[in-house]
Amino acid sequence: MTLRFAYNTNGTANHRLLDAVHLIADAGYDGIALTLDHHHLDPMEGGWRERAEALALVMRARGLGCVIETGARYLLDPRAKHEPTLVTASPEGRGLRLAFLRRAAEIGSILGAEAVSFWAGVPRPGVDRDAALAWVREGCAAMVETCAGLGLHASLEPEPGMLIETVDDFAALAMPGLTLA
Repeated sequence: MTLRFAYNTNGTANHRLLDAVHLIADAGYDGIALTLDHHHLDPMEGGWRERAEALALVMRARGLGCVIETGARYLLDPRAKHEPTLVTASPEGRGLRLAFLRRAAEIGSILGAEAVSFWAGVPRPGVDRDAALAWVREGCAAMVETCAGLGLHASLEPEPGMLIETVDDFAALAMPGLTLA
């Protein structure tokens, strides 16, 4: 494996996506970590596939690799940061998060990305930890299957404050095919 440097598009939130891609390439980065969001390739908006295909052409022309980041703050719920998540109590909420993650994998496949990075989420008060862990396992298993079918890695990112917040928490999942982001 060769170490390569990429830049996250969160750092270019005030630029149009194609301008950001050119700026990142011009700065000498080898790739981009594309955060799907309302301002950079909104995966919930019509025409997402065509925009992804156009972006793929530009990225290939610039020789940029890619990973997909799914940490958009208010994409799924404009009132609640990062909600819903894999640990949201309602099955509908978890289903919406999983649909978004699957769409992210589809976009990643179009872009020739290596991985889709995601996290567990923060359980709301009253959510049973064992139930939340079971929901994370279900979501991770679904993403491993989806990503494998598209030639991508499903990568879980431990994040402080979330249900899976450390490398040890990640290791406790012990799920084949799930990589550490």
